[in-house]
Amino acid sequence: MHYNINKKIIPLCENLILLDIGNYLISDNFKKLLDKFGIADVWSILKRYIISQDRCVILHPGYPGYDEIALIYFLSITAENVDIVSLNFIEQILVDFTKYSPEKKDFTKVGKCLVDLGYDKKDVKSILSKISYSNKLEKIVKRKLIFFINVLKSSI
Repeated sequence: MHYNINKKIIPLCENLILLDIGNYLISDNFKKLLDKFGIADVWSILKRYIISQDRCVILHPGYPGYDEIALIYFLSITAENVDIVSLNFIEQILVDFTKYSPEKKDFTKVGKCLVDLGYDKKDVKSILSKISYSNKLEKIVKRKLIFFINVLKSSI
């Protein structure tokens, strides 16, 4: 089986990889998301295919390369059929990735790539605002948790 990558998807994938999405893709969080969408088996098949095509298999635990390539294949396939389901999946990936990642990320280029792929600007803007809100909410929760820990420490 040989599959040609949709060239239009490359900028989106490059930007996601530059945001260090690889570590998220090998996390339990992402596995749960795949299960939620009922596509864990599809992801597994893609990874097996990618590994079978590699001339030098890397067995290092925590290596995200095969998952990054699987993301490229998966998004390439879904980009050919721009619809609500694939945009919803991309949205869930981005929101969950934002929660997973400890540092703030700039998704502006990712948003532009989604619009360039033919997704509605309003939908993309909505996704970006959810990511921004998720980042702000995480910061607030962390600040309150740190404050609470400091109060506990000072009372001991």
